[in-house]
Amino acid sequence: MANAVFDRLNFDRAAVLSTLNESAWRDTRPIDPNHVVRLAPEAQTVFIAMEQLRRESNAATAGSHHLLLALVTMSPDVDAAFAKQNVSGDMIRQAVRGLSG
Repeated sequence: MANAVFDRLNFDRAAVLSTLNESAWRDTRPIDPNHVVRLAPEAQTVFIAMEQLRRESNAATAGSHHLLLALVTMSPDVDAAFAKQNVSGDMIRQAVRGLSG
């Protein structure tokens, strides 16, 4: 659903990915293959928001549009990157409604 929303909003995926890559934290240290990777608190918050959005929409499972809305809502970096494309959370919600009827 998120890709259909992007298409409907004439969203420039490459430009947003470039913006997000520029702001992404990078570490050059190698990762030990036995290291247990844990979600950062910010990522946990996004998944909690995604589940809340799923419940609010009465969906059986969370979809890509729930994740997209959670990211835009909970991450200032993602929200800023989308704002450069003149896309807001409200616009995404309206596009989802238009696509799902």
